[in-house]
Amino acid sequence: FPGTVVMPGTGKSVYKLIDYVNTYKDKISERFPKTSAAYRVFKDGIRNFFQDVRIYSKVAGTVRAGEITKLSWKEIEVYNRTPREIKKIAPVLLISILPFANYVVFPIAFMFPKYGLSSHFWSQRQKEEFGTEHYKRQKKITNNVIDLVNHKASQMAYPKANGLAGIICIVRNGGTVPLSLLIELKDVFKQDLALHRLSNYHKGQLCKLYGLKLMSAQQQLVKYSILLRAMDESLSKHGIENISSEDAIEVCRMRGLNFMNVGDTYNNVLRDWIHLSSHTDEETCSLLLHSPMFFINGSH
Repeated sequence: FPGTVVMPGTGKSVYKLIDYVNTYKDKISERFPKTSAAYRVFKDGIRNFFQDVRIYSKVAGTVRAGEITKLSWKEIEVYNRTPREIKKIAPVLLISILPFANYVVFPIAFMFPKYGLSSHFWSQRQKEEFGTEHYKRQKKITNNVIDLVNHKASQMAYPKANGLAGIICIVRNGGTVPLSLLIELKDVFKQDLALHRLSNYHKGQLCKLYGLKLMSAQQQLVKYSILLRAMDESLSKHGIENISSEDAIEVCRMRGLNFMNVGDTYNNVLRDWIHLSSHTDEETCSLLLHSPMFFINGSH
């Protein structure tokens, strides 16, 4: 896992931003009382963003050393998410260094939070709205993957084709697939549906599902599956029931799972995912990476 380099000046920009908040917080509350809720979101966002950057900087070295299994599920989650968050907010932070730029750049960023701010600065309503949009895109890609797997199944010999086609039929009819049937498919995903046997378009769809770069798609997917399995192992020890709803949503998002059904529904899906993950390895990682299609209708 080559560590993602934090953009130069990011740390300095965050410190300047915190200083700006401390200097002008009274003026903001006094002059714009109606925006006090937004101000609190802004202040908390700065604190949480800076905390994640520090965790990421620490964890990146451990990952580069090949010791990812030593990390907690939360550290892996932050490691996966933070580069994307930095990339989104970095332009705002860097521009804020310029004299008086704070007065212009942040109001504009708050007008377009989805594009100019990381999730640390989103309100709860915005998180739900943007989260719904994100899952709709993921679900569309998952349906594309189902079509691609179905096409591959039509080229396979009996009985492998029959078993896979039966599972796809269950999914398309809105049913949930028993884990025992999925585990029996390991050899199919180790052979006919192994990553190196997939078309570039198929691998590209999987990359889009997980938010990975399309360049060197197979390598990206293998690395991501290692990250997921390490995280799943840690989650298994920690217990799904012991993580917050907000963390559970991000865990689901990383896996292309439906995180819009709050409560026991996604907890059950995560438990099933982790159980399936424990039966996969690098040779059968394709099964894990295709799993969102099997859980698209939820869990038992």
